[in-house]
Amino acid sequence: MISIIIPVYNSEHILETCVKSILQQEYRNIEVILVDDGSIDRSPGICDKLAKQDHRIKVIHKDNGGISSARNQGLDIATGEWITFCDNDDLVSPNWLKHLINLVERSESILPICAFIRDKSEVGKEKPIERLEAKKTYPISEYLSFYEKQLAGFVWNSLYRKDIIEEYHIRFPERREIGDVNEDLIFQIQYLPHVQGIAYTGYNDYLWAQNETNHSNETTEKWYFEKYEEKYRLLRSWVNMFPSESDRQMKRLATLMLFHFVYAISHERNYNKFKMYIKNSSLQECIRMADCSKESPKVIHLIKKQNALLLWLLLKIT
Repeated sequence: MISIIIPVYNSEHILETCVKSILQQEYRNIEVILVDDGSIDRSPGICDKLAKQDHRIKVIHKDNGGISSARNQGLDIATGEWITFCDNDDLVSPNWLKHLINLVERSESILPICAFIRDKSEVGKEKPIERLEAKKTYPISEYLSFYEKQLAGFVWNSLYRKDIIEEYHIRFPERREIGDVNEDLIFQIQYLPHVQGIAYTGYNDYLWAQNETNHSNETTEKWYFEKYEEKYRLLRSWVNMFPSESDRQMKRLATLMLFHFVYAISHERNYNKFKMYIKNSSLQECIRMADCSKESPKVIHLIKKQNALLLWLLLKIT
């Protein structure tokens, strides 16, 4: 059985559609855990109504604690051999679970991954990805390649073994002081060392609405630099676990994260924070290792020199 955990927060207009898409799965052996995270709209009543309509649905009502807290409570009561997640404003294709479970039936010691899409008309269609063969098992050392292709770093496009989650006490970080950031990546990196490979289904089976009803865009923007610095440190630690691959992958990682660091400093309005970011060790490390050819040479030069004042003025006039 597969347990699908759905944190619910103020999603009265889309929740029933989301749950219906899950109940229409070709793979039928499921339980759906709706975790009402202190909603103040009609969502709690909708959860209870849905549970009365289908015995496979369980409901938890709790005080608001954020998406990580909600998912963790869902994990506490999940009974399936496999676990996955869905956000309350997203939709899935009828074959979402079938494609994922088909991969783990061939080998339980892999992380199966499907693609996500933002265009509803593309849901369920095959999605070829350059230099990535569908259904082939890749070693976990290739996780960064999946991350670069926007397949990894999310929990709702994968399946997780319940026994691994419980044996190694894997949970989502609950950090309300900064909001829920990087929780999917942290969970996935905790899980990965306990499997042997990663495989891609080859399909767009998840529709990501990106409305973020569980936590606001304001929080994400406020902590943008900090969010990506943590991503960088998490992925750097992961890459360094594979010394034979680390030099090659570190350049790719630094190049990938440099884009986000430059975006963050370019949009920072507080000069004191701006100065702090320019001197940040992770940013300076990225500058040394990355392919900087896609960024402004003047910006890169001033970051290297840690010349905050000139860079601040340059960004203000461009």
